[in-house]
Amino acid sequence: AALHQIFEKGWPKQSLGKVIELLYGRGIPKSDRDTNGKYPIFGANGELGRTNKFLVEGEALIVGRKGSAGEVTRVSGKFWPSDVTYYVFGNEKADIDFLFYLLKSLKLQKLAVGVKPGINRNRVYEIVVPFPPIQEQKKIMAYLDSLSEKAKRLQELQQQTAEDMKALKQSILHKAFSGELIK
Repeated sequence: AALHQIFEKGWPKQSLGKVIELLYGRGIPKSDRDTNGKYPIFGANGELGRTNKFLVEGEALIVGRKGSAGEVTRVSGKFWPSDVTYYVFGNEKADIDFLFYLLKSLKLQKLAVGVKPGINRNRVYEIVVPFPPIQEQKKIMAYLDSLSEKAKRLQELQQQTAEDMKALKQSILHKAFSGELIK
């Protein structure tokens, strides 16, 4: 909801193809996979294995290309994006964290077509979105981070309240069955 409000501010619209480049991941032979490997191998829907080799280093996003097409995962460090993914870096026009929220909000899954659903990157490039200058993107990210922190605190309070209610219920039941509630 916060993102929707942000994008209603009238930023200049641009096609994603003018801002980002979706790079193809590569297949990794089974012989290069190692369950105890130093680096993660990412598939379309998150980490799918480990290896001692890496293809990419840096702050990036993995975008599912086949299978779980359109899923977006934030990654950092050295990693191997598999052949069912695209990966994208931030750049002078696009903050990587802003891109993460933007791509997630676009619900890229709806672009998937075919028997084994896949996304053609040219279809992603055609999407036109309001795109603020990078300084504004960083301000937006600070705002979203503060909202995220508030949501996290609310979830913690909700969990604590649920635990307190459960303990209270147990206490009342114990008193009821031991006759302490009857006068």
